[in-house]
Order: sequence, then structure tokens, then C-alpha cells
Amino acid sequence: MSKRESRHRLTWVDRMLICLLAVGIGLGVWYWKSRKDDARSNATVIYTLCVSDAELNLQEGAESLIPIGSAVTNANGTAVLGYVVGLQARPAWEATVWDEKIAFVQLPNRTELLVRVRADAQEKEGDGFRVRDIRIAAGLQGDFCVGAVFAKNASIIRVEREIAE
Repeated sequence: MSKRESRHRLTWVDRMLICLLAVGIGLGVWYWKSRKDDARSNATVIYTLCVSDAELNLQEGAESLIPIGSAVTNANGTAVLGYVVGLQARPAWEATVWDEKIAFVQLPNRTELLVRVRADAQEKEGDGFRVRDIRIAAGLQGDFCVGAVFAKNASIIRVEREIAE
């Protein structure tokens, strides 16, 4: 038997396994590169939190409870999600059904506090804004600490990119 005859040849099964391995490695590299945070861009956003007065006693005045410049954090206070830049109190409204039609009725002695918050965020196409890995988007509800107030079930009602002047 000569050396030529003892050499191993690649069968079609061996070639298929090598191709599958190469495709798997390529997909893994593509996946991890697409997850990198380098694709995120920095942005400054202003979002508006709507806080119900069920948690607040607004007879004292919102400015005494939440001073301008106070920090907004997540519920347990571990991540600063921005700083208060504005406050506005407005009457609270509720949607009700009246004669088979939807009507908005102002609730007596109830107000909502709109808290405008400025934050440095990361933006990614298709993912929106994130502040400290917490997604900030209109329609989201959550618990926040706003100044010295714990705002339970506060809603984010608006998110906008701050335009540099």
C-alpha cells in the first residue's frame, strides 16, 4: 500500500459539517457585533411624567414637594433617570360612557402633576431612548421617586429629543 492510497479524503458529509460550522461562526460574530452599544448615539431628551394627586397633597404646592433641579430615580432609587426642569398642575379627567358615547368628565378636587424631566439618553434606531438601560417611551407606566415624592404608577406621556440651540 502506498502513501497515496492511505490518505483520507473528505466526504460530502465532512464538507457539509465544515460549511455548517463556518455559517454558525459567521452568524455568531454577526449577532454579537449587532448587539454592541457602539450603534447607540447620545441624545438629550425631555420626557413628561404624569403623576396623579392620589400620591400628592397639592394644597402645599408642588414646588415645595418637588423643587426644580431635583433628581428623578427609579422606584428603588438606584438609577438617576434625569432632573426636573418644569412642573405644571392640571385638572384630572376621566373617560366615562354617557348615553352610549364616550365623554370626558373633570374630576372634582383632583389634579394631576406634569413633571418635565431632562435626561441624557442613548438612542438606537428601532429601540428608542434608554436612560441607564431603562427604556423611556410614551405610554409606559412605572414607579418613580420624584424629588421627595414616591410616584406610584406614573405615566410617561411625552418623550422628545432636546434640540441644541
